[in-house]
Amino acid sequence: MAAHWLFQRFGLVIPFIVPLAIQFPTALLFGLLMRPTSYREQLEAVCLAVDAQGSTALGQRLSHARYARLLSEHTAALSAPLSARGAAVLPPEGDGFVGLWLTRNPAATSRFEAARRVQACRGVIEMMDASRAFHDREPEDVRLPIRIGLSMGTVTVDSDPDRGIFNVVGDAVNVAARIRDLNRDLGTCALASQDVVSGLETTFT
Repeated sequence: MAAHWLFQRFGLVIPFIVPLAIQFPTALLFGLLMRPTSYREQLEAVCLAVDAQGSTALGQRLSHARYARLLSEHTAALSAPLSARGAAVLPPEGDGFVGLWLTRNPAATSRFEAARRVQACRGVIEMMDASRAFHDREPEDVRLPIRIGLSMGTVTVDSDPDRGIFNVVGDAVNVAARIRDLNRDLGTCALASQDVVSGLETTFT
């Protein structure tokens, strides 16, 4: 009606029949039926693996709804500082998740490489602060101490326009998970491989 009135009053032509009646339904149909194009790339990355200690025992004590909400809020609190530091955070699996600092340039300068490793280390420190702040808001018997592992190397990344990065495989991810689990034996919270922290001795005290 508006287009008809504008045409009669001012001679203004607004072609909306074709976009609304033909182009939009066609695009919607193809968008629903066609799967997005997936990409697989080999990239250099600093890999972070994190999980929560005692989550299984805690899940047995809490109601399912309370436990699910706790894990969701905990993951959101931990991932926020990583995203702020430029990490790609993968969807959580259980009580943990993986974060990546990626570069598509395998011949990156040492200065850029060091800057990326510094960002990863600062992200871990801020994540530990976020974990403590989260626990300060919860009752003392509802705690999820975290374990973090950092490593770096070549990874294979799967991504698509809908989900972003949704899968990553590679030795660097496996090593990060092993380092994360080593915290349990050493009584520590965060550990990193030598190649991640090499040369950063004067950056962190």
